[in-house]
Amino acid sequence: MKDQIDTLIDQATMVEDTYPPGCDGHPVKVQYFDKRKFAELIINDCLDLIKSKTGGEYHIGMSVETRRAWTIWFLLKEHFGVQ
Repeated sequence: MKDQIDTLIDQATMVEDTYPPGCDGHPVKVQYFDKRKFAELIINDCLDLIKSKTGGEYHIGMSVETRRAWTIWFLLKEHFGVQ
């Protein structure tokens, strides 16, 4: 799990050039952590996991367990407002 979390942390860490006073117009790299992006990445990763473990699409005739997993998928999307 640590590798997965580290990957999401890396994806949510942004690096930008800034031009602070006193640096003679030279850019300085600033790194910041986007908490919202990190949360979205975790939610989307969970949704993708459910989708991959249930065959990728909802259909009639699937097992009760698979329908429960899809119910959780739909509830998570609705709860967090994920598109």
